[in-house]
Amino acid sequence: MDVRSRPDSSIVSTTLVAVMLAAALVGCDKPLIGVVGTAQTAGGIEFTVSDYDVRYLEINDGDNTYEYPRPVLRLPISIKNVDEKSFIYSPSHSSLQMTEAATPILYLDPGAEADLPPVNKNLISGVVLDKGSVEGQIVNATTLAKGESAQDVLLFEVPDGPQKLILSIPPAMHRGKMPLLFRIDYKPVEPKGPKVYALGQAQDFNGVTFSVTGAELDYVKTQDAAQGEGFSSDPLFKVSYEIKNGSAEAIRFEPGHKAINLRGAAIYGADTAYNRVKFAATTTVAGQADGAVTLEPGKSVTDFVLFEAPPKEITQVSFEYPGSLFGRTGLARFNVPFEWKDVPKPKELQK
Repeated sequence: MDVRSRPDSSIVSTTLVAVMLAAALVGCDKPLIGVVGTAQTAGGIEFTVSDYDVRYLEINDGDNTYEYPRPVLRLPISIKNVDEKSFIYSPSHSSLQMTEAATPILYLDPGAEADLPPVNKNLISGVVLDKGSVEGQIVNATTLAKGESAQDVLLFEVPDGPQKLILSIPPAMHRGKMPLLFRIDYKPVEPKGPKVYALGQAQDFNGVTFSVTGAELDYVKTQDAAQGEGFSSDPLFKVSYEIKNGSAEAIRFEPGHKAINLRGAAIYGADTAYNRVKFAATTTVAGQADGAVTLEPGKSVTDFVLFEAPPKEITQVSFEYPGSLFGRTGLARFNVPFEWKDVPKPKELQK
């Protein structure tokens, strides 16, 4: 049985609060203050903050995909070099300490009449990924020539209820003397999650599509090297799928039906994972892919994976399939209908 991968505390953590106001900023001019959707420029670097959203993270780390159970606040930003000189944009997503001079910080707006930035701040903790990355985040230093731009994503914990917020972009990220400040009017929203597809739909992975084509209870025919032909002793839940390579390069499909340390397909009820069925190394299942294959551009492959039958009261299961098994990152996610039925035994099993 495959177990569902869940991140522990080493995957996602909140940043620690360090010095609230760096000494280098004391006595400087007043900072620029903008709002979401309006560009501000400092040191020849233009920043624009887009509308926030709240979502559950899907973290890719090599061939593994993790899900963080708590939603986070996601703030997309745009960085454009409008200076004559090139600029190296260095993200600070991995920093475990927050300083106004070096890292983006988010804090409660002290009000229109207060001086900004305030000396004392009610901070919203940042979110740090100890491994892996979130789609949309810049993870390495990026050089921007004149006129070039880049998109990045800042992650913070979700504020408690409606809040007026200030996002502070540090001088270290734009060559200015003071932080760039943006006012954000936060109102609670429903967290977004990874899209879940339905039977017959296709989920795209950078040109490679994955679709679930069928699901049924059935006895499966087997061939054992020593015992010859046979059948599964019980009806199994068979989930069939198709992978199409619409990309420009060949991909490697590794079904891993018998692999021990390889994450494979999985199905779940509301709070229960159901066992995936693996046969002995000497046994093959009729119609099931038996080993890795290379899919050239334009080619496709059909296959199926087997599970123990869910309980009779279940009418739908969540099906997940790792993109790493066909050369991609992330998870294919599908809602798959399940209907219990009495499956007649093959005549070979009837006594």
